[in-house]
Amino acid sequence: MTLKMMTNCKRCSQRIQEDEAAYICVEELTYCQSCAFALEHACSACGGELVRRPRHAITAANKVANRSGWSAYGMLPF
Repeated sequence: MTLKMMTNCKRCSQRIQEDEAAYICVEELTYCQSCAFALEHACSACGGELVRRPRHAITAANKVANRSGWSAYGMLPF
C-alpha cells in the first residue's frame, strides 16, 4: 500500500512541491510546513500526529533498470 502524496496543503491550499517539506497524518491529509507548525503538528481533521512526509528517492540504478523495461528488482516487468 502506498501513501497518497497530495500536492496541496489541506489547511491553506498552497501548492507543495515534491522537493519541499510537507507533513502528513494517519488519514494521509497533507499540510505545508508552516501550517503544520501553526497546528502544533496535530491534524485539524482527525487530531492525529503530523509527521514529515517521506520523499520518493530515485537512484541511478532504478533509472537504468526502468529504461530497460524491468523493475528495480530485475524480475518484474512493469
